[in-house]
Amino acid sequence: MRLFISHAVADKDLVDAVITLLEMGAGIRTEDIFCTSFDEQGIPPGADFSPYMRERLKEAEVILAIVTPQYYECPFCLCETGGAWATEKKFLPLLVEPVGYDDLRGALYGKQGLLITESGKLDTLRDQLSTLSKGKTTRWNRKKEDFLKALPALLRTMKPVATLSSVDANKLRAELATAKAEAEELDKQNEGLQRHIAELEQAKDAAAVKKIRKKFSTEDKEFDELVKVAKSAIGKLPRVVREAMLFHVRSDYFNPQYEEWGNDVSDAIQRNFLKDDESVSLNDDHPIVERALEAFSKLTDFEEEATSGFRKSYRKEFSEDLDATSRTFWEDHELL
Repeated sequence: MRLFISHAVADKDLVDAVITLLEMGAGIRTEDIFCTSFDEQGIPPGADFSPYMRERLKEAEVILAIVTPQYYECPFCLCETGGAWATEKKFLPLLVEPVGYDDLRGALYGKQGLLITESGKLDTLRDQLSTLSKGKTTRWNRKKEDFLKALPALLRTMKPVATLSSVDANKLRAELATAKAEAEELDKQNEGLQRHIAELEQAKDAAAVKKIRKKFSTEDKEFDELVKVAKSAIGKLPRVVREAMLFHVRSDYFNPQYEEWGNDVSDAIQRNFLKDDESVSLNDDHPIVERALEAFSKLTDFEEEATSGFRKSYRKEFSEDLDATSRTFWEDHELL
């Protein structure tokens, strides 16, 4: 056992989702994880609870605490954090809202926390567990995206905080004031967006649309840069491999016709760009292919977060909806 997960029993479902992310996404072995809520990773029948827990804390390389409001209500959790502090182990607090960076107290005070809802912080968590992790970056990104998509619904099912302290009440008041200020800022942004849309409706050609996009949004610059990086990475692959990659990101079956591709397919197989098991497919273990997939995944991330204004302007410029996995997208942006 190398990773000790400290958590409140009430948060079992959330902890289960975190463990699944670490196992399936980061490639951490089940037997390297200790978690009392699950039989295969917890305390064996007949074991004396306190001595057994102390031994597990001693042998763990890393302690990961899932810090929720319920965590502070659990005496065993506080004992575990105290034990981790005493042994000077690597300690990673994973914060679950409404717990934030300013809420760490007791043995957690001064620790660098990681918000569970932030993609970048989850990447930091994976980096901190690098000695245990054996998963590939592309797989991690897919599993992380699935986890973040399912997280809001999971958090809504969790046990509510039973009491509200004066500190928490003051914090909520401050958050309300911040929210009001943010709402005012959003109103200003909305006014700008409405002007953006009005000008787009008057645009007569693609050049005019592109000019308007650059005037109103930094998304255009970000998108162009992501396309440039993806084009450079994918462009290092032979033509038939780029074709196979398109099928791969679409989760489609790739069936190259040898009369069309000639020796290109067998050459790509010999160079390990493609695999030929029962059928020909992309070898996503090849380092050049992996870098190309990583560059492309940033484009799909952008697509998921793109604003409605950007999508509308993109549709007007390219006469297509924004869809990074479509053949038209690849052709329009010279990825094939």
